[in-house]
Amino acid sequence: SNYIPVIAPLGYDSSGQIYNINADTAAGAIASALKAERILLLTDVEGVLDSEKKLISSISTTQAESMINEKLITGGMIPKIETCLKTVKSGVKAAVIIDGRVKHAILREVFTKGGYGTMID
Repeated sequence: SNYIPVIAPLGYDSSGQIYNINADTAAGAIASALKAERILLLTDVEGVLDSEKKLISSISTTQAESMINEKLITGGMIPKIETCLKTVKSGVKAAVIIDGRVKHAILREVFTKGGYGTMID
């Protein structure tokens, strides 16, 4: 209890070849296994944007799935959202996508009422 794990997501095969494992996927699996309260995924965008390119502060898992199907969520954001969906469905209460380019982004998420980025719950 009261630990914050920091993990380098690397793996290797029987011949010693090292592989880079998707950090979001690894973090989601760890959060699920730990029954974490929340997972925070840092990225280089504000979060999930609507069709007018405005930040969506909170969406449900159903809304996120619909946005992928409707092609409102595309490209590199799809694997992040899929990790969030899987993690939340496993019992983690919420997943948040945060803009890691912003100074103190994690503190803003944790200590502000409205949060920061996009929360999926």
